Amino acid sequence: MFHWKLSRKQKLLRNIVVTLAALGSLWWMLGFPALTTKSLLRRAEQAYLLDEHGEILYTCSWLDNGRTLSRHGDRLMSMNWERTLLGRRFLGAKLFDPEVRHILFYHAEIVKEAGKTYLYPRPELWGLVEDAASAELEWTVIAKDGAQMTWTMPGVRKDDHCLSFSFRRNYAPGTDGEESAIEERLLLGDYLREDYSALIRFYDAEGMLTETHWFDNVGYGYNISAGGEET
Repeated sequence: MFHWKLSRKQKLLRNIVVTLAALGSLWWMLGFPALTTKSLLRRAEQAYLLDEHGEILYTCSWLDNGRTLSRHGDRLMSMNWERTLLGRRFLGAKLFDPEVRHILFYHAEIVKEAGKTYLYPRPELWGLVEDAASAELEWTVIAKDGAQMTWTMPGVRKDDHCLSFSFRRNYAPGTDGEESAIEERLLLGDYLREDYSALIRFYDAEGMLTETHWFDNVGYGYNISAGGEET
């Protein structure tokens, strides 16, 4: 029986073809990831039928995931993506209405302290915050039984378009008193919460209040301001 014997060049070509086919299949299975964030942004623009290219304002990544804030004319867009072996995979985008200038992203961080596991709020404000010299956030939690606690968090600038707020307890663990007990169980998260809300104040370089924004019914992920007031 005759057997076709491949030359060295033919074997190399065969291996290249097989490798490219495997990479193409993997690329398809991963949802056609892109090599750059700009390429992903073009995909989001196509999904919203936007004619003009937008401007990337800020990108943040953690582990294998990331989020990008961009501006398209007078509208902000938030886009989520994740890293893969072949690039960044598009996970979806949200194009906000023109009046939305600030987006509050909220997540809870698990903190182990004094033998207990607490859920500390870690909010970040993205958007048009480049003009604020400083900011602070009042974070309020109201339980179903009426228990309430407010924390004031100073803003820390991470970028022209991102402010992070540093959580600090009102009472040290183990402090006696009713208010301390309320804070303890709120942060332990061992009951059903009623509501989160956030009030953010912006100040100029002289420390004068310039603007306030109220975020009602705050949940995980993005939250938009229920109303801004310039003063």
